[in-house]
Amino acid sequence: LWVAAEWVRAHLLWGFPWNLIGYVWADNVPLLQLAAVGEVWLMSFVLVLLAAALAAGLWWRVVSVLLVVVLIIWGQLRVTHADVTPLPVEVALIDGQIEEMTGWTMADRWQQMIYYANKTAQEAGAADIIVWPETAVMFDIQRDAFARQTLAGLLQPQQTLVIGTPWMEDDGKIYNAIVTLNAQGQVLSKYFKHNLVPFGEFVPLRKYIPNVWEIGRFVRQYQDYSAGDGNAYM
Repeated sequence: LWVAAEWVRAHLLWGFPWNLIGYVWADNVPLLQLAAVGEVWLMSFVLVLLAAALAAGLWWRVVSVLLVVVLIIWGQLRVTHADVTPLPVEVALIDGQIEEMTGWTMADRWQQMIYYANKTAQEAGAADIIVWPETAVMFDIQRDAFARQTLAGLLQPQQTLVIGTPWMEDDGKIYNAIVTLNAQGQVLSKYFKHNLVPFGEFVPLRKYIPNVWEIGRFVRQYQDYSAGDGNAYM
């Protein structure tokens, strides 16, 4: 029932697969191999099953321990014998550790970008691809040449920067985008997020909320992100 409820939340209506219980094993490589068999749903199912077994009595506790041991051995064997081809490039992931509500004023936008720039200088080294998080850059880099060139100035000639940023198209629609830049400040490609978070990136049934009371007035202060079509664009 727990896993079924997670599946329903992730798929029905607007879908919100957030904080699924199977994510607990994201850092455990052997147990993470369950995802190759049944995706995160099998990971959630096994985890809830183990938790229930621990609460069900001594015999079930023994069974749960044996099951974990078997899964770890199977997962480790799968990892050990995997045919892994190293990537031909080096990737640097820059983790900002910035509070969610920071970055919306003009001053915050610059401070946030300076923060990521300093982290990049300290940690990226000669990596071929440098990746910044979602909404790390809160400037319209399509039209803001200064911000775009500032980003390009962080890169060595062979490097590519991947950033999360709002992107406004000519029709006025705003997308939550992934954009790649080269050292010359050129936009190489962009991708628009297509599965948006309800109430975080758009308000469901917005047009049916009356423009009265505080909630109605609050909703109309902000523009929704638009959903992309799942394709990347050059």
